[in-house]
Amino acid sequence: MATWRRPIGSGIARIKNANGKKSWKSSSVAQSKTINKLLADTNMPPSQLLTALEHVWSTLADVPHKAIAGGLAVSFWGYPRSTRDVDLAILVPKVNPLQQLDQSLRSGGLRPKNPGGPKTLGEMQVYQWKYEILEAHIEVDVDLLLGDSSYFSQALTRRRPCCIASVNANMQVLSCEDLILFKTMAGRLIDLADIRELLAVNREALDFSYLQHWSKQLGVQIPAEQ
Repeated sequence: MATWRRPIGSGIARIKNANGKKSWKSSSVAQSKTINKLLADTNMPPSQLLTALEHVWSTLADVPHKAIAGGLAVSFWGYPRSTRDVDLAILVPKVNPLQQLDQSLRSGGLRPKNPGGPKTLGEMQVYQWKYEILEAHIEVDVDLLLGDSSYFSQALTRRRPCCIASVNANMQVLSCEDLILFKTMAGRLIDLADIRELLAVNREALDFSYLQHWSKQLGVQIPAEQ
């Protein structure tokens, strides 16, 4: 059975030690959760979502600054919910930002979801692709969140290591603060719901000065502060 785990010394415990804050405890959120549980409300088999995640991550092995985002990252930070796609945040170069990325994705068997290229969303561009798992006859949506700004650079610097049992790769996930900021920029109903849960679960460990600084710089307001 595939499980999603925070490695020792990372995640909330690391934030708590760095900020000198109280330990985060929740009897309802264990540090090890099954991907089966996280995806119980969808018809996407967990093993196949993990297959897609591992494939895309290895396909982009030459892209140094990337991190898991979206629903999988939300689950990592203590709010297990279903998800059907793979989301990665990627710091891209300012010159020809898509050239290497396109070549790598196409070589890895992915195809663009939309012919028009990336869509702008605040500080980032959303580049949507599809990956077909041939033996399962299933296509997985892959959303790449691209940026080259100073904030994006900061966010990818602050990513946290994570491990997923049954996935043979060293991966990183957005910090909880940056995940909240990403979702604030996206602003969909599901993002707003995720933000409320992330704030509730991680409140004692969050760096609110960081959130306040970058929300002001990005011109957004975190919903709980409205």
